[in-house]
Amino acid sequence: MIVKNLTLKIVIITVILLFTAWMVAFTPKRAPAYDPVFFYNRNGRVYKIMKVFSDTITPSTGNGYSLDISASGFTSIVSISAMAQRNTSTATSSPNVGVKSYTTSAIVFNMTEGNADLINILGSNVLLGPSTQFSSASGLLLHVTVVGY
Repeated sequence: MIVKNLTLKIVIITVILLFTAWMVAFTPKRAPAYDPVFFYNRNGRVYKIMKVFSDTITPSTGNGYSLDISASGFTSIVSISAMAQRNTSTATSSPNVGVKSYTTSAIVFNMTEGNADLINILGSNVLLGPSTQFSSASGLLLHVTVVGY
């Protein structure tokens, strides 16, 4: 009787071990969450650890607004992207943004918008001044992303 109970226990333990081994063998393998992100340029893979600076700012002027990025500690800038945002339904007040200059510690932006100043001459509306002008900072946001190392 003792031998019979012992045999039953061995069989149960063996079945449990085989089931566990089967589950481990057929569990799908997943990539670890810390897989590296690789960066490439026109020459191929860049073998440097990249940093990304990303922020949404409210500029105080449309002409020569300087953004301090020194907290990122860049030694070289690879890419600068900026998108202007303003809640408007008028085409001429939709802002455009451009990078005027940059260093590893600051970026200077210029924001422009269409000129809506018209004058009526003999029943025809004529643009008064240049077609674009520096943007008003009112209601303007900049979404900025900088990649570097």
